Amino acid sequence: MNEEVKGREATAEEWEELGRRIEARVKQALGSWAGAEPDDDWEAIGRKMETRIRAEAAKAVGAEPEADWDEIGHRMEARAKEALGSWAGAEPDDDWEAIGHKVEGKIKAEVAKAVGAEPEADWEAIGEKIEAGIKAKLREWLEE
Repeated sequence: MNEEVKGREATAEEWEELGRRIEARVKQALGSWAGAEPDDDWEAIGRKMETRIRAEAAKAVGAEPEADWDEIGHRMEARAKEALGSWAGAEPDDDWEAIGHKVEGKIKAEVAKAVGAEPEADWEAIGEKIEAGIKAKLREWLEE
């Protein structure tokens, strides 16, 4: 607020003016970022912001800046599928179900290795190995 309102309660008109000034600054900043014209309304600024955000998202996933959200989503899914799938040894054309099974298999093999079970052990055998290890350790502690 201006110096003249210090020490007293601001009027409704002063608050309205402050609101208009804040809105104008926000509109100018967002409009500038989005590439809007000074006389663009909020709807136009919103469209231009969405266009810029979509273009940035498209760029991040390797699509053309004009790509629509559907294409961007498909690219994002493909990247996620590739990253998870390659870690688990999946083939490029594997679907999510196959990738899920391979991820589980990889995790199971790593857990089996960590507890000293056979790499192809199922979860029950892994659990039994863990239980046997805990019991052995408890017996060892009790005998000390």
